[in-house]
This record gives sequence, C-alpha cells and structure tokens, in this order.
Amino acid sequence: MFYTVSLNPLSIYTDISYIQNIMYLSSHVSLHNF
Repeated sequence: MFYTVSLNPLSIYTDISYIQNIMYLSSHVSLHNF
C-alpha cells in the first residue's frame, strides 16, 4: 500500500473509506469471536 501526499479529494475519500472498512471488518470479526 503506497500513500501519496496530496490534497486530492478523491484520494482522501478513498483513504477514509478504506480505514472505515477496516474498522468495520475488525469490529465485526471481534464481535463474532465472543
């Protein structure tokens, strides 16, 4: 995963959605672990 330092709204939106997806998946998996 390569990150480029830019103020491109599309790249910022993609980074945010990528982080949100990881957080959602991790919380979903942790909920199923119990």
